[in-house]
Amino acid sequence: MVIITQFQENSREDGLIYIISEEVHRCPKCEDKLKVKDYRERQGWTKYGEKRHYLLRRLQCKECGAIHIELPDILLPYKRYNTEAIESVLNGDDSDCVASIRTKKRWLSWYERIWLQMLLLLWSITHKGQDLSRPEIINREKPKEAGWLKTAVMAIINSGEKVPT
Repeated sequence: MVIITQFQENSREDGLIYIISEEVHRCPKCEDKLKVKDYRERQGWTKYGEKRHYLLRRLQCKECGAIHIELPDILLPYKRYNTEAIESVLNGDDSDCVASIRTKKRWLSWYERIWLQMLLLLWSITHKGQDLSRPEIINREKPKEAGWLKTAVMAIINSGEKVPT
C-alpha cells in the first residue's frame, strides 16, 4: 500500500470517483519503480453519511513484483469511513459524525489498543538508531491539529510498515 497526498478527484458519469495521483512512487519494500497494474473499486463514507465509490490504482513493483494499492490520504487502510470522520471521533468532536455509536466506540477501542504501537513506529521511522526508552515520547494525548491521523498513518505505511488493525 502507498498513501498519497497529492491527487485529484475526477467524478465519472457512473458515480465512481477516479483518483489521479500527482506523485511518483517507489516500492516500500525494495525502493524500485512501480508501474500501474490495474484498478480497484473502494467504498468510503464521509462523516456526514455520504457514500462514495473510488477507483484506485494498483501498482506493481518492477523488481520484486509486490502489488501496492495507491490509497489517497482521505481514506485509512481497512476502515470504511474517511479519515476526517474517524479523527473527529478520536478528538472528541463527533457531534456532526453520523456513524453509529457502536462504530464510534469501535474506533475509540481500536485507537486505545494501537496508540502506543503507532507512536513507537513513528518514533523509530523518524529517529532510526536513537534510544527509544525516553519516557517523554510516550504521551497518550492526541495532537490537536487537523490531519494528525492521516499524517501518522501515511508515515507508517509509506515506510513499509503496517498500521496496526
